[in-house]
Amino acid sequence: MTRDEESQYSRLFVDSPVALWEEDFSKVKKFIDELRISGVTDFRQYFKEHHEDLLKCVELVEILRVNKATMKLQGVETEDELLGSLTRILDDDALDLVLGEIVALAEGKSKFEDTVELSTVTGEYRTTLLVLSVPDGFRDTWSRVIISMLDITETVETKKALANERRAFQIIAEAALEPLYTSETSHRILNGMIELLDLDLGTLRLYDEKKGVLSLHASIGIDGEVQKEVSLDDSEYMVAQVARTKTPIFMSDIDPESIMEKPLLMIKELGIKSLIFWPIIGPNEELLGVLNVASKTKKNLSEKDRTLFQMVADMLATVIIRHNAQEALRSSEERYRLLAENVSDVICIFDMDFVFTYLSPSCDQIFGYSPEELIGKSVTLVLPEESQKIASDAMNHALKMEKEKGKDGYEAPPLDMEVLHKDGSKLWTELSRVFLRDENGHPVATLGVARDITERRLTARKLEEALQTAAFYNDLMAHDISNMQQGIMSSMELMLYSGSLPEELKHLVEAALSQSERGAALVGHVKKLAEVEEETINLSQIDPYAALIDAFTMVRNTFHDKDIKIETNMTEGKYSVLADEFLVDVFYNLLHNSVRLDSETTVHIDIDADENRDGFLTVRITDCGPGIEDSVKNSIFSRIGTDGKRVAGIGLTLVKRIFDRYGGTIYVEDKVKDDYSRGTCFVFELPTGPR
Repeated sequence: MTRDEESQYSRLFVDSPVALWEEDFSKVKKFIDELRISGVTDFRQYFKEHHEDLLKCVELVEILRVNKATMKLQGVETEDELLGSLTRILDDDALDLVLGEIVALAEGKSKFEDTVELSTVTGEYRTTLLVLSVPDGFRDTWSRVIISMLDITETVETKKALANERRAFQIIAEAALEPLYTSETSHRILNGMIELLDLDLGTLRLYDEKKGVLSLHASIGIDGEVQKEVSLDDSEYMVAQVARTKTPIFMSDIDPESIMEKPLLMIKELGIKSLIFWPIIGPNEELLGVLNVASKTKKNLSEKDRTLFQMVADMLATVIIRHNAQEALRSSEERYRLLAENVSDVICIFDMDFVFTYLSPSCDQIFGYSPEELIGKSVTLVLPEESQKIASDAMNHALKMEKEKGKDGYEAPPLDMEVLHKDGSKLWTELSRVFLRDENGHPVATLGVARDITERRLTARKLEEALQTAAFYNDLMAHDISNMQQGIMSSMELMLYSGSLPEELKHLVEAALSQSERGAALVGHVKKLAEVEEETINLSQIDPYAALIDAFTMVRNTFHDKDIKIETNMTEGKYSVLADEFLVDVFYNLLHNSVRLDSETTVHIDIDADENRDGFLTVRITDCGPGIEDSVKNSIFSRIGTDGKRVAGIGLTLVKRIFDRYGGTIYVEDKVKDDYSRGTCFVFELPTGPR
């Protein structure tokens, strides 16, 4: 690799938004070869049985360099803190990951990926998507291995929080629907929360206003006698402090200096490392009780855990209030309605003909309608056509499964569906549902709980986009740079072995120069892609003819040995489109491809523009080159195809991103219909502005 190419590679490596590591596995390769010669065939089983040899492999890995994104992910200030032997930064929890990497390499694979939880140098745990790649040219030695890490901690935690919220809602909802609220009910709620957060012990106390005490209603995981009643005035109990102040205590790591002597002694006796005390407060700020859970191991309690406890306490307050009014709430529908009116999820009942018979007041938050506007109306009022089919198919399937397995043999899964708001907008909801039955057990209606999951869907989509970005940069590092390096090295070797300086040598030097220019263009495109992704969209009226002229000038200066002839009906000031400075890059990349792929010395390109009635300018760029096969037309603007293989250069990917930015479209067709070999026509549409 030349000095210029090395410089370009380094800039791309250092500035990549994805955390990248360059590591040397060559010593590991030699060790693996020795083991293979000695008769080892199943390396996974071997390393499980010979832990010391796995540790030896870790010691043999050398970290050569890392980029800025890696230092940020690891929480370090300088690169030197990470370089050298892998043993400096690897803890025992990561050995399974290293085992997977080494086994993949030993089996001849050049790529390995996994989702792992790793501890950073600063001790913080992060969930990452790790991809290991061995570039072309290094697969025989493993002397250069590229590892990328995408931090997906926030997305994973968000998904976990959503799952916890759903489970917590189920725990409280089940308690609310019980005929009577008893100590067994409190025990199930407390046990559910302990299991949900992977804790060890806890208590649930309810406030007896007449006595002025907190009465023990449930206790789990505490050996020995537990105080049955605690007065609110008792300063030696933390639960009393929380009840008096109505302020939660949330400790990931116990601070002895902030706790009084008696409760601190109890904490030490029980071996508690993390604890939560949360007051249960009614809608009028009245004290209802205190929920307390704890762990014998340190827990990294987050803000999402606080949010979860706040939600549980609010719902539990609703259940307790209903319990206190139990005599007035005889029917299950009445008990259910009070809970429904105090949660943000929409609770509804619709009959077997999909007509609403009940909706909770919160329905206006999702549908924009009051319950009175929807009761007696068909659910089709709030479901688009596709969601109507999903709901109908789901009910038919549930009835079929009930016939086959009985009413207790099938649990209907939640449905993800789009719903229509009163203002015409659409939201994504998750609908959990069960049948309501008559006295003979026959389904007569459906009870549903709908939750707005629009944000969850957006989070999932962002994760998918992030994964695609990681694959894109990883492919760029492991494939294109290696190919350019190989091309330059091959040309230089031929020149050195020529023995003289004949005319042929000049062509070899020119070939090497062409490779260097290709590398420079690649780096330029990557930078341009970053600009397109990061810059705020600010479109204005642009003359496309001016952009075409600028692009044509750059292409002509690139190909000095070709006579480029362009025929166009575009003239200065004739058309106006909504665009920005990146429009020049669109014309440049399309013209550059046409000239580069045309083997003739004289290159003919036709450019025709036409403004249609829908407010778009249609531009057709037609060349006489080798054309594009039908099999790749649909994926020509994607760097990576649906089969995971590279299908196009980064230039066309840049063009597609720019059109996405403009709200325009672009596609490719044959110059001569059904005969791709006679030339290509790129067709794109741009929104127009006033001339």
